[in-house]
Amino acid sequence: PPRRRAELPAMYGDGPRIVGLDRCAGWRETTSLFRRAATAGIFNSGTNLMTNLLRKNCVMPLACPGEWGQKKKTEAMARRECIGYPFQAPWGKHNPLAYRDLGHVVDSLDHFNLTEILPVAVVKDPITWMRSMCRIAYAAHFRKHPACCPSPLDPAQLGELLGHNRSKVTVKFRKEHPEEVYASLLDLWNVWYREYYDATLPRLIVRYEDLLFDPQNTIREVCACAGGRLKKDFDMVGDAAKFGGGHGGGEGTSRGSALKRYASETTRYHLVSAHDVAYYGANVDGALADLFHY
Repeated sequence: PPRRRAELPAMYGDGPRIVGLDRCAGWRETTSLFRRAATAGIFNSGTNLMTNLLRKNCVMPLACPGEWGQKKKTEAMARRECIGYPFQAPWGKHNPLAYRDLGHVVDSLDHFNLTEILPVAVVKDPITWMRSMCRIAYAAHFRKHPACCPSPLDPAQLGELLGHNRSKVTVKFRKEHPEEVYASLLDLWNVWYREYYDATLPRLIVRYEDLLFDPQNTIREVCACAGGRLKKDFDMVGDAAKFGGGHGGGEGTSRGSALKRYASETTRYHLVSAHDVAYYGANVDGALADLFHY
């Protein structure tokens, strides 16, 4: 398909920034046509959008026909006649990458060979991501100021403001595992994505902002890496990517409203103080922030 002109806001650079494309060819050479890309990412990072864009636009070999029911697909996959699209990484899309080696597999995804899964981790601007976490935190638990979350970003300043020193972030990724403890929301972002960045296995890290503002070129790269081809008529996925009770209720955020929300630098810094900016600059993972233009 013809390349569309990117609509990326200037604050995010001049085009898609994807980590891991250099490992694609080697991974394809050592895997079969049953290989698949599978979405990963911390809560509120855009994982549902990634999955929907891939499913609607990336044609993979040996795909089970879409009109088949789940039972028929499962039986055919058990016979190795076809394979479906994993809706997330088999070890759990929100779980840290270390869970891949702990033997944890999400129900209904145990038929996938992990060596033929290409995790595609979606990363989001830490400042706008933290604001999303204020709206719905999922399995993360943290103290927040009711009027100006995510400000203060500094846990010490937040503790002083709320009159306590219990400002750490805890996440119970799986009930059978101990909760993970982080110094702050920013520390959670740093640690979670640094693990994927440092991984030696084939993987991609894709920006949410590229999925939103330049989806066709971004999905083209991910699809090609996985060994698929892009459909001629690209589906932008204009409706809300996530909705319902599991995501805080409501109808979710449509592509149109998301474009307005994330295109404004003024909106990006809404409720963020000068102290927050200084804390962010001193504590964000500098290599990741520079790489993704955050």
